[in-house]
Amino acid sequence: MALVVYAAFYAWHWMQLSALLGAADHAAATDWLQFGGVTFVLRTAAFNGVLLVLPYWVAAIVLVVGLVGLKDTPRAALAVVLNLLLFVVYGRPENEYWGALYAPLVALGLVFAPGVIGGLITPRRSSSA
Repeated sequence: MALVVYAAFYAWHWMQLSALLGAADHAAATDWLQFGGVTFVLRTAAFNGVLLVLPYWVAAIVLVVGLVGLKDTPRAALAVVLNLLLFVVYGRPENEYWGALYAPLVALGLVFAPGVIGGLITPRRSSSA
């Protein structure tokens, strides 16, 4: 239901915005549908504090570890994954700042990652003895 309400609001917003835009307001020469793939995803993932000055492979590792840490928080993990899937195909190259939409959740996953990884490595003991 929330998705339907959001889609209706977004459609209304788009109609309102389209009515206000003139020919001179379309400054971008490229479309939003870019198919930037993994490169654009890593550029958005790097938009998180110190990752801005580090190589993209560090952002890739942080992203994977952060996602693993979100294992026990399915809503946060879903939000990150949906953003990542969207940014594979959508977003102009200069819009890597969109990573700010999900970067805080990845940072949260980094906090939980040691416990989740430890739980995956260490087998659980059954309490029935």
